[in-house]
Amino acid sequence: MAGTGTATASVRADWNHVAPAWGELHEHTEASVAPVTERLLTLLEPAPGETILELGCGMGTLGMGVAQLVGSQGTVIVSDIAEGMVAAAGRRAEGVAGANVQVRVLDGQAIDLPDKSVDAVVCRMGYMLMPDPQVAFAEARRVLRGDGRLVFSVWSGPEHNAWALVLGSAVMQAGLVGPDPFGAGGLFSLSDKATLGAALSGAGFPHVRIDQVDSPHGFEDVDSYWQITSRLAGPLAAILSELPGEKLEEIKRHVVAMASQYERPKGVLLPGQALVVSAS
Repeated sequence: MAGTGTATASVRADWNHVAPAWGELHEHTEASVAPVTERLLTLLEPAPGETILELGCGMGTLGMGVAQLVGSQGTVIVSDIAEGMVAAAGRRAEGVAGANVQVRVLDGQAIDLPDKSVDAVVCRMGYMLMPDPQVAFAEARRVLRGDGRLVFSVWSGPEHNAWALVLGSAVMQAGLVGPDPFGAGGLFSLSDKATLGAALSGAGFPHVRIDQVDSPHGFEDVDSYWQITSRLAGPLAAILSELPGEKLEEIKRHVVAMASQYERPKGVLLPGQALVVSAS
């Protein structure tokens, strides 16, 4: 646990760095995870009057959708560890009528809320980025009421997610050392179903359902894939932003070569797959 504070600060810095790009490109990111969002909402079943906490909100689009479903008597707490993301979500929340929407900076590993204070916790693609998801799952259990539910998504393994594998492989081929995608806080750190189920059981969730949801990522062309993904990719985006031009061009050549195999008559379509989890 000694390094968790430093790791958490690094996560905050990485996602603050890319927050402006996420704001600019949020329509693209929403389209890429639309099937995941649909399944999350189906499993979450937000009911009028409920209090629901969203962790790792990014631009806050999911939370705003939930807010419409809990209505004026409900409350949605939209939160993220990165202040830049929270600021963007706050601007989007200003246009949401109806539910009581609160926008807050919160760490999923140490949630600043009372015990048994929410009916549900939802998190789209956030838990695998937390340095200690076991602690985060226990925190979700703590803030949930007795019959509350936790609904979240993480990415399946790299073999199902070419949209991420192409850029990550290109960085490695260029001789750069990026974050371990299977290590703590890595993109695929929660991609094993058995490990994920055991972690949830250990955190006090005896009933766990894990679904696989295909969520391919579409782009106009290979260059669009490079331009968008290299700006949104959290810690990799931070690494790329500091490279000299010739090194960046080298990586781009690798990306173009690998992504070309996914070209279609009307653009580029790279496979993607998520695990969508419901626990109680």
